[in-house]
Amino acid sequence: MKKYLLPTNCNSYKANMHCHSTLSDGAMTPEELKEAYKAAGYSVLAITDHEGIFDHSYLNDENFLTIP
Repeated sequence: MKKYLLPTNCNSYKANMHCHSTLSDGAMTPEELKEAYKAAGYSVLAITDHEGIFDHSYLNDENFLTIP
């Protein structure tokens, strides 16, 4: 069951707040993650790799935000 926290008549963003890249135990590079999530309609992606905090700001653009 999906639960929507915002009213349907306001601006909202589709986000994944937890995923891993090949910098730890993920299957995709940060660049591949951005393209896959952006193609699926996401605007925000938190890449939460195990081995450290990495700067992914180079992936940001006017329609997509990455969070370390």
